[in-house]
Amino acid sequence: MTAGATKIESGDLTYRVLVSLNEETAELADAFNLMADTISEMVENISNDRDTISAVLNTMADGVISIDREGVITLINQTAAETFIISAADTVGMRISEVIRDHEILQLYAKCLQSSTLQRAEVEIPETRSFLSVTATPLGQESERGALLTIHDLTGLRQIETTRKEFVSNVSHELRSPISSIRAMVETLEDGAIDDKKVASDFIMRIQKEVERMTSMVDVLLELSRIESGQEVVNMAPLQLKPKVEEAIELVKRSEGTEDLNITSEIQSDINVVAQSDKLLQILVNLLQNAIKFTSTDGSVIVRSRVSDKHVLIDVEDNGTGIASEHLPHVFERFYKADRSRR
Repeated sequence: MTAGATKIESGDLTYRVLVSLNEETAELADAFNLMADTISEMVENISNDRDTISAVLNTMADGVISIDREGVITLINQTAAETFIISAADTVGMRISEVIRDHEILQLYAKCLQSSTLQRAEVEIPETRSFLSVTATPLGQESERGALLTIHDLTGLRQIETTRKEFVSNVSHELRSPISSIRAMVETLEDGAIDDKKVASDFIMRIQKEVERMTSMVDVLLELSRIESGQEVVNMAPLQLKPKVEEAIELVKRSEGTEDLNITSEIQSDINVVAQSDKLLQILVNLLQNAIKFTSTDGSVIVRSRVSDKHVLIDVEDNGTGIASEHLPHVFERFYKADRSRR
């Protein structure tokens, strides 16, 4: 019996005592084996619960860090490790101050321990350009077991909020210019210029252009709304790439008044793609207009293509001012502008 107790104490929960013929010893052996069964079942349940909790923590969208009263990390899930760009396995056992250098988060943890109350704060991490909502929850009475940090990433929401503000600002500015121009011309016409046929005709033509400009902006906004809501109808069909590129070049030259600018196409005539014709044309025109905007009149713009697996990559290359390296990571952010003063 003593040997059996030693075996179980050392972790061998499969060991069972042989039942003897002696009635008194048999009862004791049965009780011992029943106790061993109970302990084994409890350990298995605890192990299963631990695995379940571990799986839940590692699939959570929010980061979780458990810290004891001495500031030592006792648990950290994968999301938290990715948020702070650290290794979850190597972090357990380290002090929180060695892993997270942000003063606000450390202060939040300390305040939670001192007050034994839940603490919340929004924190910006400059190194990763991220915004976090951090909650510190005391563990046990008087925070005797430390605190639990829950980290929710607000970066996406902040980016959307910033984008919306910039979008409203940009649209307001873009609409204000033609509206002001139309108002000025209408007032001039009302003051007597309408009697001058030449002036009146010129003003009416300019008003028409400004109205078309505003209509185009509204159409773009409506199209963007349809795309984001999934209501945009996409009709893909095979087409030759070279004629579509040449059509875009001609449109841009006429609309931008840059007939003398050297815009060339190096697209091969045998390249066919599957695309929506009008949308492809719109994309090409947008890229060419952007290239022209930052290229001097004696510069050049070249359109090239290259085949990659089953896709065709289109490059629009210019020898203009280019984009500063610090702005390159944000090229595909909607409404992002390197020069904030430019509208």
